[in-house]
Amino acid sequence: MSSEGPVDGLYGVLDACYHLFVRTDPFHILMTHGKLYGGGKYSKGPGQVLGWSHDLDFVARVLEWRDPRFNIHVRWDPPTDDELRDIYYLGNLSQSYLMSKRLVWLGEEASTESRSATTTTTPVDVSQTSYVGRFDDGTVSRVSASSHWTVIDGGVITIDGDYRAIPRGDSEIVLYSATARQVNLQIPRTWREKSLSLIEVENARAHPVQLSEGSSSVAVELRPKTAYLLRLIR
Repeated sequence: MSSEGPVDGLYGVLDACYHLFVRTDPFHILMTHGKLYGGGKYSKGPGQVLGWSHDLDFVARVLEWRDPRFNIHVRWDPPTDDELRDIYYLGNLSQSYLMSKRLVWLGEEASTESRSATTTTTPVDVSQTSYVGRFDDGTVSRVSASSHWTVIDGGVITIDGDYRAIPRGDSEIVLYSATARQVNLQIPRTWREKSLSLIEVENARAHPVQLSEGSSSVAVELRPKTAYLLRLIR
């Protein structure tokens, strides 16, 4: 059983919700976590903590709607390849990664962020509210008052703004960044002193990765909007 949007009377019965017009109270979000697919209308605060994002007009060709009576002219353009990559790696993949975990707490916490006041260039600490989601495996997802999203899983940063290092099983990590960056990626303990390969997803090009003896991390250079797999070679 599924629905489009929240239906209070079906809590515990729904298998899935599609394109949820999310409410912001933690109880509602807790009850629908693990059952939400296809975006949602809320991309800040508690919804962003779980990877929910705005619904997107997705078309394969240009569509236009004109209605002269009401002075309406709407145009939908197909997404570019770069937009599709962002939609998947920054959105869908991130949401499915967190949906596989059991959410145990969701709420607000006081946080202190450094920012410049409007009347001075000196950074000042401002107490604000951040939204936090905690999962039963210890993973913590946090959205700061300035809407910066981070996820820490097993002591490793898996989401940081427009950067992703999302584990897939016990032998692969999906790497993606909307901007070019150099990453010093911490690897699982079981991967140390073993052979690794870095693969560009789009062209299947593999690059050997050198790990020094006893190293707990590997340096990786990410090109913008390019997906990679860091793979353990068994």
